[in-house]
Amino acid sequence: EHVHDYDCWPTVRDNRIQGMAFVKVLGGGRARTSSIMHNRMVVNVSVSDIGVRSSATLAEGAKTGQVIRPGQVVCVKSVEDIDGVRFWKLKENGHYVFETTQDGTRIMQECMNVETGMWWYRAACDECLEIR
Repeated sequence: EHVHDYDCWPTVRDNRIQGMAFVKVLGGGRARTSSIMHNRMVVNVSVSDIGVRSSATLAEGAKTGQVIRPGQVVCVKSVEDIDGVRFWKLKENGHYVFETTQDGTRIMQECMNVETGMWWYRAACDECLEIR
């Protein structure tokens, strides 16, 4: 039997909502290859939420309250390098997220060969899998 009410699990519901919002930003509601090719995307490769900032700064006071969750992919419209720190400007709202921490640990990585769609995968092996 398959679960028919995915929204009964808050985490699944939140991930579905984020996914649908991402696809909308990605192609303006269209899911065509040409739309995907004209966008740059970055993914949170850390194990923690990343605070989005209103300006290209590491200052805690610039946090907007929005976060990018581990494994979450976001569209960006530009990149700025300020004092050796790379900031990605988000396409959705014009806010910023930084690429590396002050000690050089990478937390955001540009995505290549992105594939979008609303489908489910089934693991067909006995080993543990990490899925993002």
